Amino acid sequence: MQEMRRGKAPTITRGPYAGQEAEADHVLARSVVPELQNQVFNLELLAASANRAKSDKVGERQVTFGKELFDAKLLSEEAWQRVQKASGKALKY
Repeated sequence: MQEMRRGKAPTITRGPYAGQEAEADHVLARSVVPELQNQVFNLELLAASANRAKSDKVGERQVTFGKELFDAKLLSEEAWQRVQKASGKALKY
């Protein structure tokens, strides 16, 4: 909290990422769903190395999140189709 009060990124203090700075990352990548780039609900904190490793990949967790947003009418049909296509899997939802 002290780092954040000074305008710096927080440092993770426990677990496998201890010592790394936390970064805000998009759950659904901007390259896949640009209309969500400024939505707080599409952000999560990740360790810097985890954020770099994730890149703009769309895995099962992102597909599930996209489906939840689509069902809640927070994601358009077109955007939902881009999420499914980016996952590289034939999905049945």
